[in-house]
Amino acid sequence: MTLPDILAISAIVLILVFFFNFDYHARKFGVSTSHSSRIACRVILQEIENLFPRDAKIIITDPGCGSGGLARAIARHFPNAQVTGLELSPLPYWTGRVRLALSGLRNAHLLSQDFFAYDLSASDIVVTFLPAPVLARLEPKLKKEMKPGTILLSNAFRMPEGWTPYKTLPLEKILKRQLYCYRIT
Repeated sequence: MTLPDILAISAIVLILVFFFNFDYHARKFGVSTSHSSRIACRVILQEIENLFPRDAKIIITDPGCGSGGLARAIARHFPNAQVTGLELSPLPYWTGRVRLALSGLRNAHLLSQDFFAYDLSASDIVVTFLPAPVLARLEPKLKKEMKPGTILLSNAFRMPEGWTPYKTLPLEKILKRQLYCYRIT
């Protein structure tokens, strides 16, 4: 076998591993890995800044953080915040861990942990990019654990009926996506 053959086979194997990783975890957890767009990140950062000063000591949790791009952006923008991203899918999780290590940020952490088992009670803000069916399954946990005043920022997906956003902000105009902003009362 020649070096080009080995490289071609290696590339095919990596592509298959990559595809099956996402497909497997999408089926297993009911959600595929998605990343917040730059526009969504900008709008989320601005909304957090409207609520808290940049030097605030706040706790922010991102369940289903993928490779942690939003968690890193929040940690960079709010240096005194403690930002925790939760991700079970191995490929995005390890990609995020490497990118976080290379960023040098000390106020962000990525955990390979099921967000249904993670205690959200200390969070001041929870940011999500989870589809509506997953939010519906997560709703009882959010209601039980989030203390009054906690902010929930949902990228693109509304919470189930009974949740009223205090504000909606436009994200991608072409896709007609919104950021749904909720405050626990």
